[in-house]
Amino acid sequence: GNCLWSFASLKHHPGESFLREVTQHSSYMLGTFQPADVSMILWSLATLDFYPGLAFLEGVAVRTQRIIYNFGAHELANVAFAFGQLGHHPGRVLLASIAEQVVQTAADFNPLSLSILLLSFGLLDEQPSDAMTAAVGRQALASMATFSPLHLTNFLWAHAHLRADPGEKLLDAITQQVRARLQEFQPAELANLAWSYGRLGVN
Repeated sequence: GNCLWSFASLKHHPGESFLREVTQHSSYMLGTFQPADVSMILWSLATLDFYPGLAFLEGVAVRTQRIIYNFGAHELANVAFAFGQLGHHPGRVLLASIAEQVVQTAADFNPLSLSILLLSFGLLDEQPSDAMTAAVGRQALASMATFSPLHLTNFLWAHAHLRADPGEKLLDAITQQVRARLQEFQPAELANLAWSYGRLGVN
C-alpha cells in the first residue's frame, strides 16, 4: 500500500507487471486491511489508472463493507473516487453504507473530499441518499469560501449529472463564488459549469 501510494503521489507508473504482483499479494491480505489500507491501495490504483481485475475489486468491496463504520471522511472519499475512476460499481449495498457513514462524518469533509465524493457517485450513476445529499450540502455551505474552481466545477457537475437538485441556498452560494472568481476558472471548467447549469435548468 505505502509503496503504491508513493508511486501514485509521484505520478510515476512502475509498470503493469509490478502492479499485478502487488495486487495479487495484497489480495491474500485483504482480510487484515484497515480503512487506511483500503483507501490507500484503491486511491493509488485509480491514480495510476490500473485496473486490478474484478476479483480484486470485489474482494476490496467485501472488506470495505465489513469495516465501513471505521472509515473517516478522507478514506470514504478516496474509496468512492477509486471505484468511480476505475469504472467499478461496488454494489448498491456498499454505496448505501458509504452514504450512511458520510452522514455521520460529514463535518470532517473538506472541499476536495466533498467534490470527489459527489463526483464519484455521478461517475457510477448512483443517486446518493437524501440524507447524504443534505449532509454534504450543509458541509459545502459551511466551507464554500474555500472551494477551488475545480472543486466548484466538479461539485456542480455531479449534481447536474445525477439530476440532483442542490437546493436554492446551495446553488446561490455556488453561483456567488463562481461570479466572484470567474477569472480563476479554466475554459474547460467554464464549459462544464455552463453544461451543469443548463442541465439543472438554471438560466
